[in-house]
Amino acid sequence: MWIALPEAVASDPYAMPAFIIGLLGLLGALSALVWQFATYKLNGSRIKVELRFGFAGSSGAATYNVSKPPSEDEMLRIVGQGFNEPAIHVKVRSVGRMPANITQCTLDSSGGLSYDPLGDKVGPHFPHRMDPGEVADWYYKGELAGALRDSAKIVGHSGDAFLWAVVYLGDGREVRSKERARL
Repeated sequence: MWIALPEAVASDPYAMPAFIIGLLGLLGALSALVWQFATYKLNGSRIKVELRFGFAGSSGAATYNVSKPPSEDEMLRIVGQGFNEPAIHVKVRSVGRMPANITQCTLDSSGGLSYDPLGDKVGPHFPHRMDPGEVADWYYKGELAGALRDSAKIVGHSGDAFLWAVVYLGDGREVRSKERARL
């Protein structure tokens, strides 16, 4: 089924090529717009935040991803090697093409509570500038997880309590860890 074209257009031999060229121009313009948006998103500062748990000792820390905890035997071996102080580890990676300014790093619970340590952390001081490809680590005392869980119950949060790491950037954005830990 063909649409009947007006007689003036049907008799013009250049109408169809002009229409096709117009469609190609529109396609090119839309492609350029999508490319500009993608370039804008990829060229800025981008941060990845990872929440880890583990144990600290006098020589460092042994941490693991909260979504893949070690077995009980592995934990006992870690503690037997002198890593006996529970620790919360926040690992921040700068994966964009521009530097990022970290202004704050907090531990947030599902009960709406947020822990922002004053001097109770080990890591770079805020604000901290991260160049592309740089990694920064902050360590907190492991007892904070239990304290946040208990505080969430006190303020009336019912159900399971979870913990996230949240990093605040100088441009006003906040980036939350994909991993969450059940408290």
